Amino acid sequence: MQLPNDVWRLIAEQASPLGAERVDLLAAAGRVLAQAIVADRDLPPCDRSAMDGYAVRAADVASVPTRLRILGEIAAGSDAAPTVIAGTCARIFTGACVPPGADAVVMQEHTGDAGAALVEIQSRVESGANILRRGEDAPAGAVLVPEGTTLDPLPLAAAAAVGCARVQVCKVPRVAILTTGEELVDTDGAPTSYQIRDANGPLLEAALGRAGMRVSARARLADDAELLAAALREATADADAVLVVGGMSVGRYDLAPAAITAIGARTLVHGVAIKPGKPFLFAMAGRCLIFGLPGNPVSAVVGLYEFVLPALLLRAGLSVERARPLLPVRLSGRVAGSPGRLHLVPARLRWTPEGPLAIPVPSHSSADLASAASADGAILVPPEAGKLTDGAHLGFRPWRPLL
Repeated sequence: MQLPNDVWRLIAEQASPLGAERVDLLAAAGRVLAQAIVADRDLPPCDRSAMDGYAVRAADVASVPTRLRILGEIAAGSDAAPTVIAGTCARIFTGACVPPGADAVVMQEHTGDAGAALVEIQSRVESGANILRRGEDAPAGAVLVPEGTTLDPLPLAAAAAVGCARVQVCKVPRVAILTTGEELVDTDGAPTSYQIRDANGPLLEAALGRAGMRVSARARLADDAELLAAALREATADADAVLVVGGMSVGRYDLAPAAITAIGARTLVHGVAIKPGKPFLFAMAGRCLIFGLPGNPVSAVVGLYEFVLPALLLRAGLSVERARPLLPVRLSGRVAGSPGRLHLVPARLRWTPEGPLAIPVPSHSSADLASAASADGAILVPPEAGKLTDGAHLGFRPWRPLL
């Protein structure tokens, strides 16, 4: 068996990005930028008022109170530009361009009505007060959002602000899901006592969809080596990655490893020092990544978040650090290491002023989906850890968004 970190490094070496494509801005939400977003003009594009008030010459209000003649008003979006000279001012609103001659803005709250076309200025201001200078946010040509950034709402808004109606983003992997097992029936099926409903297929498709991946095909297969090999050939010809679930161990009906070999794929990993999920498999068919996950749902989830999803995120352009996050937590409860294997214990998080606490979820086995459904992720317990109790510092692998 290979160590989990060695397995991850090997997979990461193979999970290179898939290239780039240009798409509409809103269609790029959640995608990784393949080309930086650059300011197409100075931001702001003119000297702008930071608030409602009066555009003045600071020299005219050096002594207050004083009265100034109002030349007109300037609203945001207006092209009005009355030239402010000695003894005059312009009514101005937030976001409007400061008119020629004015070098400060007096807040509305520091003024009073002085009669027709006059205003009383009640507070002194220094030159430059309450003005947002042209280009002070970013000059034309400045990088606003660097390559490699995920286009979350705020970076996307920055792209919109500089006219990027279409953006260059990293391609998203197409993923095929093959679940195997004679015992499986559809979600809406009526299983007998020796059958179970296929939970892994929906689990994987939902997780991949939430991460922005494209599920190109999903099929459920009986335990038949030829059928599985045929399905693998078809899937690897069309997809960037294939997930095979079930049949990964060494029993009579564990046919997936041989079927993967039969299509000419190169198996690089089969067996990881991890609990649960030891039979995990990784292979390559050309540039297509093949992941073999054990059939027990908790084992499949461990393989998904430890190896599969991080690799797919790398292919989608995400950095290594962001593709496989590990959160430092304190333990609330008891866990034990598993000799020779990294032990992943499903847990819930509780947020406290001192940081997150990880509370183990009682579980009967790696098939206990009922317990795992309440977990936020898994505590990583090193093999040499022994028995740990409240307050122990450990790593936590998220299985769902934490905010």
